[in-house]
Amino acid sequence: MESLLANPTQAERFEGIVASARSLGLAVSQPTPPEDATRASVVEFSSWSDYDEHLHEGHTSDTRWTGLRRSDGLVVSRTHGGEPVSQLWKHALTLATEQVETAVRRTARDLLHPFELDRRREIVRQLGVAYGRHLWREHYRANGSPASSLDFGRQAEAIVGGKVDVEVVAYLSRAYVTMLMGLRSDPRFWDNLDTRVTFQNVANLAASLLDAAEACRRAHRQEDAGKLVRLLEATLLEFDQAYGRHRFSNLNGVEGWVTTEAAWLRSLQSEVPRQSSDNAVARAARFQAASPDAPKDAHSNFVADTGHIAGEAHGEWDNRDWCEHRGR
Repeated sequence: MESLLANPTQAERFEGIVASARSLGLAVSQPTPPEDATRASVVEFSSWSDYDEHLHEGHTSDTRWTGLRRSDGLVVSRTHGGEPVSQLWKHALTLATEQVETAVRRTARDLLHPFELDRRREIVRQLGVAYGRHLWREHYRANGSPASSLDFGRQAEAIVGGKVDVEVVAYLSRAYVTMLMGLRSDPRFWDNLDTRVTFQNVANLAASLLDAAEACRRAHRQEDAGKLVRLLEATLLEFDQAYGRHRFSNLNGVEGWVTTEAAWLRSLQSEVPRQSSDNAVARAARFQAASPDAPKDAHSNFVADTGHIAGEAHGEWDNRDWCEHRGR
């Protein structure tokens, strides 16, 4: 359903499938849940929340998303590509994501210093909405929004009232919205790190840090800009070094091997080694942070290729080089 509703062209394809089914005499309608359906807590009992073998007293937790079993804090493993893989990377990605999100939010707080602290939160929200309307202005225009509401410069000026430079809030707004986009879809649902979802999220987070740094530069806060660039390097470009930085060796696993450095490095291995030897996090950050003039040839690490999500199948591509998994 996600792929069928991804864009207007896919929506037409979906409508075509429904029309074809009806032409064959099949009934196609919206599902109607029974009135006496059993009620349950979605959060506690959702199959998306955990693995069956890690239920605690019959309840699911968030082990699938954290890589650590909630009941005792032990790191778990899963089988991917026929081999057991430590899920420690999920914990590491959580920490990296939290660091980036915190840094962007603090940058927004600091750059909006002319306003009272409580007021800054509302201003960030308003700037995010204004930038979202600018970013997806074709959609808003098609739905009848007036042109004045889609003019980011005008909207930003009205929001900050001249207290902060519009160019500064422009970069800040893009950093904030892109950071939110980097949190939109969670790579940790799958067992392997090297997926298109990881790449998308990390590329957005890297772009967010770069924009936040540029906002600081334009606000003449060079030291803060430098800190954000170093954070990009430490959390994303040097993701493989998180094992030592966060002392993951102090953690314990359901199976003893899952918290070893060897298991950590194995979980990060590139699944598109012919295209890039970088792990997916570093590859996405490098792709986003690369200079526009950087080479994008077959020997470059600046590639958007990823490994497969288990269970995904691909059709016959007219041009196989368009598939994001072409580097296997």
